[in-house]
Amino acid sequence: MKVILKDYIRKLGDVGDVVNVKEGFARNYLFPNDLAIPANENNLKRVDNIRKTHQEKHQHLVGGYKDMADRLNGKTITITTKVNELGRLYGSIGEKEIADTFNQTFSTTVDPKQVEIGSHIKEPGNYKVRLRFTVGIGADVEVVIVSDGAPEKIVDVEKVAETKDISGSEDKAEKK
Repeated sequence: MKVILKDYIRKLGDVGDVVNVKEGFARNYLFPNDLAIPANENNLKRVDNIRKTHQEKHQHLVGGYKDMADRLNGKTITITTKVNELGRLYGSIGEKEIADTFNQTFSTTVDPKQVEIGSHIKEPGNYKVRLRFTVGIGADVEVVIVSDGAPEKIVDVEKVAETKDISGSEDKAEKK
């Protein structure tokens, strides 16, 4: 089913793009959340209007996103959590925990949807994470996960020294 996107959707497209998606995805997610409209004759004529409306609506946000990206780019946060005797975390660290830590540390408003990690973090260590605020505006940051216990007994020091890139970011420009 062809739809016209009304908002940016990661790994799918930008505002005004005509994309082909499965019917269930369109009917159960895109349409109810007002993220897309069916690509029929009348709506295809409105694509330019949709893009213009979206640009006007979000133009004031872009300046704020650029400032936040410049301020956070290259920054490091540390999250202290419990680990078991094998050096693995109890539970995992996800987008919400990372966003909350950035918001508390740097007095920002990072949304968990803006944090791009490939999968939840389950081991202590250094991780590169991408914060994507909007298309083309983002910041590369580092997240350090440390144990709140005795790290010399629990964590292999060489393993913690490695920085893992878990951002999982695939920009549309990089794919082309």
